[in-house]
Amino acid sequence: MFTHINVTHTHTHTACTQDEVNQIFAAAQGAQKAWARTPLFQRAEALHRVAALMREHAQPIADCLVREIAKPSKDALTEVGVGGRL
Repeated sequence: MFTHINVTHTHTHTACTQDEVNQIFAAAQGAQKAWARTPLFQRAEALHRVAALMREHAQPIADCLVREIAKPSKDALTEVGVGGRL
């Protein structure tokens, strides 16, 4: 267990075990291999859909940044907007 404190809130989290971390990395490596086999145009379509969703839900995503890392609201919204335009 560890406690995460920022200026807006305090949370207690359960840390992952080494086995859980290993499983997560193995899953990510498998997903990356599948992504690499995906044709470029399909990867581009997926990224465009994600960008559209980021623009559509910019305020709730920015609100998460404010809560999680105490980023000022204006900066958080700008950061989400930049990510949605990439």
